[in-house]
Amino acid sequence: IEKYISTKNKCIIIGGGIGFIPCLSYHKSKNKIIVSEIDETITPLLNSNLKNNKCDFLVIEGNLIIKKDNDYEDFYMSKNFIANSKFALKSFVEKKKIKNYLLKDLHNYQNYNTLIIDGEGIEEHFLNNLNLISYIKYLFFELHEELLDNEKIKKIFSNLRKNNFIMKDNCFNSFYFKKNE
Repeated sequence: IEKYISTKNKCIIIGGGIGFIPCLSYHKSKNKIIVSEIDETITPLLNSNLKNNKCDFLVIEGNLIIKKDNDYEDFYMSKNFIANSKFALKSFVEKKKIKNYLLKDLHNYQNYNTLIIDGEGIEEHFLNNLNLISYIKYLFFELHEELLDNEKIKKIFSNLRKNNFIMKDNCFNSFYFKKNE
């Protein structure tokens, strides 16, 4: 994020956490950010950190998605927010229904060109529906290989190629792709 975000980027961030990546994205881009976070126990701290760091932002307290089959989605919550996931892991404490919000319902959503995905398991939803978000030109995401089998991972990378995204950089399980136009 620090290496590649600039004023050309208008960022939508899936998985705001306590605000490190959102603050960094805002200060590198100088553009308003949209941030979604599913864990209601940390959204007050996320909001506070974004305000204290003088960010221009909109926080969605729930699951921001591209297409919606249901009003709510099941997530597995952990005592440690970084382990919250779409999939049941050993560390989960409770299964919780989180409200779904459609990206297309947000004002000026199509003016955003950058998607940053830091949500355990939700990357599959976004990366397999790239055709529905053609305005996205830059992708940053963590790939959670412990949550996705080889077939799902192959499908994700195939879909990235099919939608003209080219990998520009990666580090461990984090990737940066840019749309080739």
